[in-house]
Amino acid sequence: IPGEFFASSFPWLVPTAQLKKAEAIYNSCENLESMRSFFAIDIWLSEYIGFPGEVYREVITRGYQENTLVKNRAWKLSEKTADLRDIRVPVLNLCAQYDNVSPVESCAMLEKLLENPSCKTLVYPVGHLGIAMGKGKKGETNPQIWNDIASFIKE
Repeated sequence: IPGEFFASSFPWLVPTAQLKKAEAIYNSCENLESMRSFFAIDIWLSEYIGFPGEVYREVITRGYQENTLVKNRAWKLSEKTADLRDIRVPVLNLCAQYDNVSPVESCAMLEKLLENPSCKTLVYPVGHLGIAMGKGKKGETNPQIWNDIASFIKE
């Protein structure tokens, strides 16, 4: 699947994203560090690469349409099977409340699917990238995310 397909599809997830982007630039234009950070992320987000067609077809069919991992708690990948019941290590499941790519309702299901008493789910008031970068809605660092990760690792 060509990268251009994704480039033309993703903006429909949040139709107002371009307006929000312009607002973010306007609000941060005098802060050089914020602008560097903003454009680094923006460039990364706009670099779409192609995706192998057969893999994409399998993810859409088995992952989304058939919901294989939820229904079977397992997914055969090539010669091996990934089985959620085999996960016995502690799991920290971080969810972003404002994530339009991986909605919190979908992410929070992991705890039930794993049947693992050592799975802990935490929800933060951030978006899709905010959870990965440890930043809040306005781009400020959210130390709570990093503190929770550090505490989980120490346990």
